[in-house]
Amino acid sequence: MMGVWRCLAYIAAWGLLCFPLGRLFKRLDLRWDRPPFRTMAWERDGAAYRRAGIQKWKDIAPDVSRMFPGSVPRKNLSTRPTPAVMEDMLLETCVAELTHDMLILSGAALLWLWPGVGGIAAYAAYVLLGNVPFIMIQRYNRPRFARLLEAAKARERRRMDAGSDTVEQ
Repeated sequence: MMGVWRCLAYIAAWGLLCFPLGRLFKRLDLRWDRPPFRTMAWERDGAAYRRAGIQKWKDIAPDVSRMFPGSVPRKNLSTRPTPAVMEDMLLETCVAELTHDMLILSGAALLWLWPGVGGIAAYAAYVLLGNVPFIMIQRYNRPRFARLLEAAKARERRRMDAGSDTVEQ
């Protein structure tokens, strides 16, 4: 029973520590359109995640933006987000994915805290329930956000072109 408590305490402590560490990732030059964040061919722009039923459960998963308002960009986008908003949302998907990757790696300590089958089960549950679904959500949202970014850029170009036409006349 002691192994369970050690694992839970470690998960809670590391989870609390990783949130502010994850915020520091925003300062890195993370590129949503390059590996490891770029959408892979097998993901088929999110179709792989739709087959996994992500639309049914993604909105009930815990969301840091609701737990810590103002700490991360809101997920409810306006009907016409700006390119800057979409770039920020895309960066946020990279930050969140990288944070969960870090949690998965650090979670390997559960195997040391609770040697044997208990630690293996705790680590597997931690990875499969506490991290993989959130990585899936980020990877599902990224191509959708990329399409919204392109639409926002196209609107911006049309607006600029319309403005330059009136200036030239």
